[in-house]
Amino acid sequence: MPKYSPFHPSGFSLVEMLVVVAIFGMTTIIVAQIFATVQLAQVRVQQGQSVSEGGRFLLETIARDVRLGSVDYTYYAKKSLLPIGSPQSVLATRDALGDQYVYRKNGNQLELCIAPANIAQGGGDLEQCLADGNGPQWQVVTSEDQRLKELAFYISPAMDPFQFNEQDGQYAGGHVQPRVTVLLQMELNTDDPQERAVTLQTTIVSRRYER
Repeated sequence: MPKYSPFHPSGFSLVEMLVVVAIFGMTTIIVAQIFATVQLAQVRVQQGQSVSEGGRFLLETIARDVRLGSVDYTYYAKKSLLPIGSPQSVLATRDALGDQYVYRKNGNQLELCIAPANIAQGGGDLEQCLADGNGPQWQVVTSEDQRLKELAFYISPAMDPFQFNEQDGQYAGGHVQPRVTVLLQMELNTDDPQERAVTLQTTIVSRRYER
């Protein structure tokens, strides 16, 4: 059995202590990096969900007006855009009361202008919404923490399906209901170069029948 000697104390040497401290420090750094990466991934997932929810809100807002109203072909006729080509940067709809709803992309925002029937029937369109303080005003639909990168409206049919042509006895747009396909890209309002846009698309068919 070995005897205790004051000249050979038991325990860790200085070198061993330094090695242990170095290993412990490296382990701590690796664990901290893993934790930060997981946290960042969770934040990005939450941000992506927020952007997706914001995009779906915009789609549902537009879909409601198309579904309960109809495409305002009169607006496109006044703009000399008939037959309607695709895609369009502006969507004009009209509800059962004759009120006009005009959507457009302005910068990084989605804007909506509502022109009451008494204005819309009198020729109201974008000019009414560009107005002086007495006319309809544009309302921002997007939230402040998000921005709209792309917006396109694909409108079908290209001609008003409820307009009857007495010369050939046919309806201009055929026997189909107006439908609009909306394509948009949303992202967070941030300067992060790694931020990815969310692309959403939906097709809405008008429920109004005017023949």
